[in-house]
Amino acid sequence: MQDSNISKTVLPRPMLSRISHDFGEFSVSRVRVEAGACDITSRGQLRIAVTLDARWDTHIFGGRTYAHDRGEICMFPPQLMRETRIREGGEGILISVNESIIDRLAREVGTPSPWETFRFHTLSDPVVHRLVWALGN
Repeated sequence: MQDSNISKTVLPRPMLSRISHDFGEFSVSRVRVEAGACDITSRGQLRIAVTLDARWDTHIFGGRTYAHDRGEICMFPPQLMRETRIREGGEGILISVNESIIDRLAREVGTPSPWETFRFHTLSDPVVHRLVWALGN
């Protein structure tokens, strides 16, 4: 793994702070949030969000609303129209992967781009959660 660029940013509500490690094609951020509406745009990026101790809801436009609890992992495909509301502040890990790297890897292994069939997905797996938590530290 190459060296990362590390940045710490203080952001407007409800995101209080973000410490990011940028690796070019992807980044890993540890975020601290407070309760409130959160406008997160992920155009052109696959987003993987892991709740450490925050609780939040995701409303998928044209679909349903999901309640997320501590330890849950959510995968948001690029171009997914959604609205997020933090119910209980805390910390989380956000991994952002450029859409182009996923497309390039798919071509290299001879499979089609996954974006036609990839949908919003949640996962509650303690092993995966610990691995992502370690990546964010």
